Amino acid sequence: MYKKLIVVLVIVVFIISCQGNSKADDLKNLTQDFTTLDTKFQEKESKIKSYKEYQEFKAERKKEFGELLVKYKDSSKSEAIDIIKAKLFLKTENLENSEILIDEVISEDGKLLDEAKMVKVQILISKKKVDDAYSVFSEIESSENKGQDYYSALMNFAFEASDKSVRKKYSQELIDAPQLPEEFKRYEYMFYANLASIAKEENDIAGAKEILNKAIEITNDPRGKKSLESELSQIEFLGKKAPSISAETWVNSTALSLDKLKGKVVIIDFWAPWCSPCRTVIPGLIEEYGKRKDDGLVVIGFTKLYGSYRDDMQNAGKVDRNKEIELTKGFVKRFKIDYPVAISDEGKDFDSYMITGIPTMIFIDREGNVDYIKIGSGNHNSVKKKIEELLGNK
Repeated sequence: MYKKLIVVLVIVVFIISCQGNSKADDLKNLTQDFTTLDTKFQEKESKIKSYKEYQEFKAERKKEFGELLVKYKDSSKSEAIDIIKAKLFLKTENLENSEILIDEVISEDGKLLDEAKMVKVQILISKKKVDDAYSVFSEIESSENKGQDYYSALMNFAFEASDKSVRKKYSQELIDAPQLPEEFKRYEYMFYANLASIAKEENDIAGAKEILNKAIEITNDPRGKKSLESELSQIEFLGKKAPSISAETWVNSTALSLDKLKGKVVIIDFWAPWCSPCRTVIPGLIEEYGKRKDDGLVVIGFTKLYGSYRDDMQNAGKVDRNKEIELTKGFVKRFKIDYPVAISDEGKDFDSYMITGIPTMIFIDREGNVDYIKIGSGNHNSVKKKIEELLGNK
């Protein structure tokens, strides 16, 4: 009996030992495969030069990370393995499975809790829950390794957090970062522009000008410098009569004149169907227009013809005028845009308002003067607050 017990114990120890070796091997192999693939796609992404290339890149990335998930679907289960699998689900845009798996890991409160919470931050950002992501991030910020995921989170908080102080904090932190990775350095001028935008929100026009002038002085990127110079020039519009607008084609309205809209609060949203941040802004403008049009809010989506057409669903390439208008109208209908949309043949008003980046929103008060200019998608909360301020909080 005693000998049998010894034999059984030896077998159990052997099985546990084998399982431990198998788990270690699975983790080693999975980590190596994931790191290799992730590095490959980071390098590829840095070389993308066109919308078509980006779409092909996304499809290839989703496919290859999906294949890696299949390869390791029967692997051993551990805290470290589950974290990498959650990252794989995230890379394949399967946010629900990624969140389920990472929540399991977080609930176990293990040694890799901070790493698991960082994945949770990435998931929440991908789900457009930036404020929730910030709540999780604030728990681990001091202990988090400052790698790509860390700075990617900071960028999202800098541009999209509802709390203005959070946006300001992380914009400045990105500017001051002593070892900011190269892939983020190219956005440095945007961090300054974001600080200037916040200064304008606070009616600190002198501060905004100072920030922009400093950024222009240190920016070497010609495109970035031009954007900053344009934004500096746009400040001169503030408090002055808004330049008139005109377009050959109008959707959801007859042709509108700013002179005849005095007494109303007007937002002119300069946009294009191909612009992803523009598409992010649209639902919020639809919501605010629906709620506040009876209070005197007018939203005008202003776009122009480019001689080609693409959006989130299709890339029609070069098209003639009539076809581009037809496709743009189709976009307006599909997105359920019910506010007036102007389609200009030449887009001269883009120049009148010195638009170098879209979306750019021009806020015009009831007297017909430019009150505020917002560049980029940013966060909807600042748009909502500005509308309430101009309408008189009705």
